[in-house]
Amino acid sequence: MDDILELIREVNGITYYRNADLSRYSTIRIGGKADVVFCPRTKHDMTNLLFLIGKYSIPYTVVGQ
Repeated sequence: MDDILELIREVNGITYYRNADLSRYSTIRIGGKADVVFCPRTKHDMTNLLFLIGKYSIPYTVVGQ
């Protein structure tokens, strides 16, 4: 969890939600809780986010398109 908090401190301008309900992002409204959901808007944001995730070796799953 400390790694996730460090990641959040380094992310600038990317919307994120803590303890997010994943059913909000599912067409059929199913899903559990995620520690953090990041919503990058640009390719640059996504690239930066993936770099930071790798830096802290945080497991992740991409959801959506």
